Amino acid sequence: MRTKEQLGYIVQASPRASIGFLAFQVVVQSERDADYIDSRIENWFVTFKEHLEKMSEEEFAKQRQSLVNRRLEDVKNMGQETGQYWQHVQSGYYDFGRKRRDAVAIGSLTKQDLLAFYSEYIEASAPKRSKLSVHMRSARLNNDMLEALQATLKEQAIDLPNEVQESLKQNPTYDEVSSLFAPILASMSEEKKQAITNAIAELQKPRLKEGVQEIDSSFRDSKMKLGPTSKPIAEFEEWKQAAQQ
Repeated sequence: MRTKEQLGYIVQASPRASIGFLAFQVVVQSERDADYIDSRIENWFVTFKEHLEKMSEEEFAKQRQSLVNRRLEDVKNMGQETGQYWQHVQSGYYDFGRKRRDAVAIGSLTKQDLLAFYSEYIEASAPKRSKLSVHMRSARLNNDMLEALQATLKEQAIDLPNEVQESLKQNPTYDEVSSLFAPILASMSEEKKQAITNAIAELQKPRLKEGVQEIDSSFRDSKMKLGPTSKPIAEFEEWKQAAQQ
C-alpha cells in the first residue's frame, strides 16, 4: 500500500491488545479520500491471504522463527525494560511472562493454523469478524471534495480568475476557499451568490459513505457498550462472569 500503490508515507499494520479484546489494526495517512483508502485496505487483506497461501512451508518456518526470536530478544536499555513492565501494569493483567509464552505458542503454529484463523476472524467474509473503521479527514479539500463546487460554478456559468483556479488545485482549506471567493461573490447577482455560498457551505459537512452513520450521543448511549476499566488479573475472572450474565 505504501510502495506499490503509494497511498501515503505512513502505512502500518500491527496487532493491538487491550483488556477485553485483541485486534489487528491498519493505519494509513494519505491525501486520498478516506473511503477509497478503506477499500484499498480491504483489497490488501485479500492479496495478503493469497500471499500467505502461496508461501512455501520453508519460508513460513523462516518467518515464524524470526518472530520467535523477536519475542525472546533481550531489552537493550532500562527504558525498554520499564516500558515492557509498565505495559502489563497499565493493562491490568500483570502478565510479565507473556513474551516467553507467546514465543512458545508462535513456535507451534502451522501455516494451516494461521490460514484458518485468517478465514475465521480477518478476511471480509470471516464469520467472526468485527470491524471499526475510523476516518480522520484533513482540513484540506481534495479534488473529489471540490467536485460539487466546481459543478455549481459550471451550472452558474461562472469563470474564475486563473489564480483562483490554481489555488483550488492546491488542496485549500475551507477557510482558504471562503477567502478566495469573498471578492468574487461581492460582484455577483443575488441568485448566483446564494448558489455559490451554499456550495461552499457544503464543504464543511462530513461526507459519509452510504449506510454509514455518524456516532452522536444518542447512538452511542443506545448501541455501544463500554468495555471494562483496567483491573488486576485477580479480579478479571469476576468481571468476565458478570459480563456474561
